[in-house]
Amino acid sequence: RFAFPAAVDIEYTSSKLIKYVVTSPWKKSRLAPGSYMALEPGSIAKVSEAVARFQVARASGAIAQEVVRGHTRLFRAEDAGSRPAAALMPKPGEVRVGQRGRYVKALGLLQIGAKGTVIGVYGMGAAQELELLLDEDSFSGTDRQGRTPPMRGLQIPLEAFMPVPTAAPSSAAAAAAAAASAGAPGQTALNVRAPAFVPS
Repeated sequence: RFAFPAAVDIEYTSSKLIKYVVTSPWKKSRLAPGSYMALEPGSIAKVSEAVARFQVARASGAIAQEVVRGHTRLFRAEDAGSRPAAALMPKPGEVRVGQRGRYVKALGLLQIGAKGTVIGVYGMGAAQELELLLDEDSFSGTDRQGRTPPMRGLQIPLEAFMPVPTAAPSSAAAAAAAAASAGAPGQTALNVRAPAFVPS
């Protein structure tokens, strides 16, 4: 009665308010923890474009081969108990927005090795979760409430993400990144450190 002092039927009026809240789009959004960082939709679109350009350029290059010696150094994706080496996995607080990485949880939402870019970091400690922009469409992906392309957005626990090391940019690339961050004509400003966006 304090919320609707002028209502004739308080129960009916209250039920209408509850129905409105439950059916509202914002009701489906996750509550953001006190500690988080995330890209806005415009910057996410620029990340997607940058990755797509790199993939096109890389497709025309030579196929790289890697030789691994020693079976104990292999990560067996089909084994639910297999994990990458601890030295390769991030610690809470180390992952930043813009970081590239792979999904490494066996029997999880994605195929092992699926690549993505971190567009959001939520929470702290062991409960930290990452929001990814996947390089390719996935049936497990969503549009993250319109923030990413359809089937390209996904939120995963920190333990399911393995960062991909990025090579230090050349002096020319560093100069281009500096110009981009300054908003120079013909460049794209991503609002995040340039090395983090070097796709792999």
